[in-house]
Amino acid sequence: EKAKQLVRQVMIEHGYSDTAIDLILDPKDMRICDYHNAFGMIDGFCGDSMMMWIKVDNGVILDASFNTDGCKNSIAAGGMAVILARGKTLDEAMEIDANTILGALGGLPEDEHCAELASNTLRVAISDYRYNYEECQ
Repeated sequence: EKAKQLVRQVMIEHGYSDTAIDLILDPKDMRICDYHNAFGMIDGFCGDSMMMWIKVDNGVILDASFNTDGCKNSIAAGGMAVILARGKTLDEAMEIDANTILGALGGLPEDEHCAELASNTLRVAISDYRYNYEECQ
């Protein structure tokens, strides 16, 4: 616990918000979404990759999760992207962009392109759903 408090203090000193720190230190959504019906993956120009799984029913994202091999900023951005997507219609979730993610995180001190990676990965997952399910209806 003391080590976690020390890490938190250092991250605050480096410009991370409490929200971003919580997502980095306890990435609850860094998992494979149960019963997902769509998936997206992107390799970022920085070398990080991100994957997202979404569970959609009646055009609404019921659950979402992610994984990344990237840095702490990728973890924060991916975590926030899936939080923002839950409960949204597909059209609403498509509007989640890097600025939306950064705003919800209270900004990131560096590597803001990680928010772009997260928003683009979410859009790929939504497109995967639309391609595989909406075309059939």
